[in-house]
Amino acid sequence: MDKRIIAQSTKWSAITELLSKIMTPLVNIVLARLLTPDVFGVIATLTMVITFAEIFTDAGFQKYLIQHEFSDGQELERATTVAFWTNLGFSLAVWLLIVLFRDYIAAFAGSEGYGLEIAVLSAQIPLVAVSSIQTALMRRNFNFKELLPLRVLVSLVPLVVTIPIAYVTRNCWALIVGSIAKEIVNAILLTIKSSWKPRVFYNLKILKSMLGVSLLLMLDALIIWLTSYMDTLLVGRQLDSYQFGLYKTGATTVSPYISLIYTMLAPVLFAGLSRLQNNRNERDKLFLDYQRVASFVVVLIGIAVLQYRDLVTKILLGEQWMAIAPLVGYIGFTHTLCVLVPQFNSDFFRAAGKPQVAFAVQGCYLLVIIIALT
Repeated sequence: MDKRIIAQSTKWSAITELLSKIMTPLVNIVLARLLTPDVFGVIATLTMVITFAEIFTDAGFQKYLIQHEFSDGQELERATTVAFWTNLGFSLAVWLLIVLFRDYIAAFAGSEGYGLEIAVLSAQIPLVAVSSIQTALMRRNFNFKELLPLRVLVSLVPLVVTIPIAYVTRNCWALIVGSIAKEIVNAILLTIKSSWKPRVFYNLKILKSMLGVSLLLMLDALIIWLTSYMDTLLVGRQLDSYQFGLYKTGATTVSPYISLIYTMLAPVLFAGLSRLQNNRNERDKLFLDYQRVASFVVVLIGIAVLQYRDLVTKILLGEQWMAIAPLVGYIGFTHTLCVLVPQFNSDFFRAAGKPQVAFAVQGCYLLVIIIALT
């Protein structure tokens, strides 16, 4: 693996994530002043259900396509096609099930009466299934420069869709429509840009060979989902939508800033480690170099958020959210450990072809979360 390719890919990935993430706080600053906390509480619950469903529709194929060493381009193309149609078929089936049982799902998730909203929001599931395969191939081939304009364009969608709707409706439909619009644009742009296009082909033997590893990756994704939403499952049932909206908004507002350095490095790091999985010395050196840089930056950001939590809350959310300033500070600081230990180490083991170890790492982290919340 040419180190110059990894260095150039890291640069383009960092620029891409930085530019795309700039829009998120700008949009949230406006939305926090247009929408009430209970709206964010409802959306947090609905999003939890959607992301849970997406775990099963992807079935770990995205990481499999990046990590696995194929014998030639034809084998990769055939596996990609099988993964695409499997993703799409499962996602459409899951979407149908959510639509049919929308009211029961909404009630179970703690948002009774929002069945229609969850049915509409789940339309993004097949859209994500379509775009995930093209994204995987572009990351596998280190085409991060080509991803830059696409991600920037997609990040502009909430600015031109969500905010105007929120200004008129002042309810959760602004976030729902904005989320779907964002995934539609992403799927269209990736399909146009990707050199790979779906064709009529399917092979059960290929699917069977992929599922052996993909199911482990899916279980790993499931436990990551649990670590992300365990607070929603445990805390959400004890608070009303307004209180939960305060809590969840405080958590989700600051965590992207702490995770920014990770999201900038992770796509290239995983692809690079995957290509170096048979060269232990180079693989370990690459991982330690990335983690060293991330540790320095993430810890500084975490300390700054904790120290200036009142100012951060006022700037990002406004005066009506000042009650959660301590939460913003403490979550910002403690989230640094999540980034530096479970996330980086899990990616290392996935890229090395050991998803079971990554699963164990995330399992220990989940146990700590459960103990802390109970």
